[in-house]
Amino acid sequence: MPIVCENIPRITYGKSLIFNRFLDFKRVLPLARPLEPCTANWQMKPCLLPAMYSEWADDILNFKVRKDDVFVVTFPKCGTTWTQEMVWMIGNDLDFERGRKIPLPERFPQIELSSVAVISKTNSVRQCDDLKGRRYIKSHLPAHLLPTEIWTVKPKVVYCTRNPKDAAISNYHRWKTP
Repeated sequence: MPIVCENIPRITYGKSLIFNRFLDFKRVLPLARPLEPCTANWQMKPCLLPAMYSEWADDILNFKVRKDDVFVVTFPKCGTTWTQEMVWMIGNDLDFERGRKIPLPERFPQIELSSVAVISKTNSVRQCDDLKGRRYIKSHLPAHLLPTEIWTVKPKVVYCTRNPKDAAISNYHRWKTP
């Protein structure tokens, strides 16, 4: 079942074409599919994502999940990086040497990166699918937009949250112009 995305009027900010690409959004409508009871309040309504998401939505939803996968799911600026590092280290018997040699985005790719970032030159869904052995995957998507098989295959899902006020302030400082 394809994702339903509604167009939102274009917002422009100055003359920057690259920055304005980030300001094209679509409203993603919740899917009519059964979810786990724990996800009832884990659906953002409305859910606004960059316009490029609609090109990748079906690939993300139909991603083949394996029983031994580990997903770290967070809202942005809520401790994603330290959670990823901690989960990867625990799952790899504290192999600090290997952790230093392989960058975190390669050890723990973000499944929807190609759908939300213009600067991404890789197919992030394929990158996640091509991982060998136990796969560690990061996502900032709400529950109803995660791969469908998460709810049937039941891999490990680590959900990290933070006080919304702290997350908003952290996000402000991340994106403010100098």
